[in-house]
Amino acid sequence: MSVKFTLLYSRTLKPHIRMTGGINNVLTAAVDEQNTIKRTPSQTGFSLGLGAVGDSFDSVKSKLGELFTTPNLAGVLSSGEKNIPEVSRGADTEFYTPFNVSLGAEFEEVYSFHCEKPAQIKELYSALFDKARDLPDFKGLFGVSMIFRIHEFYGSLVRTSPLKGSLPHRAKLTDPENFEKWFIIDRQPVYADHLAVSAGVGLMPDKHRFEQDALDRIFYVHPGNVPGGGLTLHNHCLILPPGDLPDFKNEYTAMVNNTLKDNQVLDVKHILDNTTLTKGFAAVNYIVEIGNL
Repeated sequence: MSVKFTLLYSRTLKPHIRMTGGINNVLTAAVDEQNTIKRTPSQTGFSLGLGAVGDSFDSVKSKLGELFTTPNLAGVLSSGEKNIPEVSRGADTEFYTPFNVSLGAEFEEVYSFHCEKPAQIKELYSALFDKARDLPDFKGLFGVSMIFRIHEFYGSLVRTSPLKGSLPHRAKLTDPENFEKWFIIDRQPVYADHLAVSAGVGLMPDKHRFEQDALDRIFYVHPGNVPGGGLTLHNHCLILPPGDLPDFKNEYTAMVNNTLKDNQVLDVKHILDNTTLTKGFAAVNYIVEIGNL
């Protein structure tokens, strides 16, 4: 596999991941009003998580689903019977979330990339790690947003809001006996040649320099992924119709805003690691700290 990168933009930052809650609130079906926090896209920037747009916990608790934000938009795939994507535009849109991983609105580097043949998203992260592994301050954790063309997409979604009391004590949504009841997985590839806008995190487990408790708020073993590969990822995205990739001018967020302004959002999904892509843009942060928003 060969991914060719072209550096378009570079600046010096000290990027942080800012957390709201943690993935364990979701996996153990422990979501309640106390651990579900009101946020806005202006606070989270590019982010992933679980959530829903509304004006109170009671108004959203039955439809919490896959969440993706940019600094100017919140997209949610509402859980429940219909699993309908809902997109709310505006930096001050209010959403509620028991789990959110915020990358912020600025990135250290922006690349264009082209794959000689379709590459899995994990392979692209691996290529980024190969570029960064010898940097003296690299701590083994990336925050990445991308705009890319899909070759084959595999995703998943939560069927039902994981509200407190929905599972027996010590049980998890990802337990073999529970997983099919709680998640829908793309068993066959979908969305060929569509565009996607993503936000995610990638960890090199044997090379990182972070406290495990902090990482456990972000990452989990998804039963829909094939074990192995040396990396741990967590990515969400918006699916857009087929079309041309945008032109990069001078700023990644502006490019994303223009792309989303001109396209309908078809879906909001968790990205499984065997999703393949062909080309696009990657905005990268070398994370130095994990904290709370």
